[in-house]
Amino acid sequence: MTYREAGIHDVEALVRCRVAMQAELDGNTRDLAPLAVALRAYFSETLASGEFFAYVAESEGEIVATSGMVVDRHPPSGGNIGGRIAYIMNMFTVPAFRRQGIASEVLSRLLARARALELKRAVLHGFPQGRGIYEKAGFVACDSEMRLEM
Repeated sequence: MTYREAGIHDVEALVRCRVAMQAELDGNTRDLAPLAVALRAYFSETLASGEFFAYVAESEGEIVATSGMVVDRHPPSGGNIGGRIAYIMNMFTVPAFRRQGIASEVLSRLLARARALELKRAVLHGFPQGRGIYEKAGFVACDSEMRLEM
């Protein structure tokens, strides 16, 4: 397994992984073609600008896992004077490669990047099937979030 930071040349693979993740979460119940178009534009723009970072795992030249991170900026607080927070997303591993520690390694690389950027907090929204990976990395569940879909 080879691990590396994703580049602009990985846009199509990142789109494939994100669409596959959404199809899995949604039970393949909707047309994901518009999502693929929007993702292609997003990844192309934000990878180039450095606004979005992603790491991938490759097996025999094929990307089999990925996760990404954006840095959100909030007003400073007592516990986070800089106000910057790592938001981790897009954790996906191709089903045949799951339960081999690949996602944990990808997450570890993202967290190392967050530490190198001197970020004081990392957050994510995890699904139950990935909870063990996040807990092993030190994440704790927090039920203070509330959400309003607009």
